[in-house]
Amino acid sequence: MIHLVHQLLILAREDAPRADQFEVVSLRGLAERAVADASFLAEARKIDLGLDFADPSMTDDPYDIHAEAAGIEVLLNNVIDNAIRYTPEHGKVDVIFARTGTEVSVTVVDSGPGICEHELDRVCDRFYRSAGTKEQGSGLGLAIAARIADRHNATLCLKNNKHRPGLSVALTGLRSA
Repeated sequence: MIHLVHQLLILAREDAPRADQFEVVSLRGLAERAVADASFLAEARKIDLGLDFADPSMTDDPYDIHAEAAGIEVLLNNVIDNAIRYTPEHGKVDVIFARTGTEVSVTVVDSGPGICEHELDRVCDRFYRSAGTKEQGSGLGLAIAARIADRHNATLCLKNNKHRPGLSVALTGLRSA
């Protein structure tokens, strides 16, 4: 119940008109904190959780972006938490950074069951839960993440992994600082 109330409060804040307070923040720093926060859940579920880079030569890059830090942190926490909760024991969840020109992206890739193709367009709807879902939740996590991405003029894209089980959730279009 506490989690549901917390999610509803975040969603209400996202819906309220406001002047965005974007600043230069380290996407890598926010993601490192989100991974650290999720590490206890991952360890309890025997999930290999880690950070990775699309271009290994960029491992020292802070991936600075223009963003509202608290919003991006909530988005990352929601997406990483979902990935861990839906990945079976001994699975894997990776948070992968990439930079293309003036855009920065982060993708959370898991080895879970993925999402039925006909439901991919619906899972970011408020309160939507896939039929037969056994995990606890309110159906608000991805709706909140999508709203935060929109506010940052970015895109949250969900797709099933090719050639292996799992889901990839990519946050693209973040403006590099």
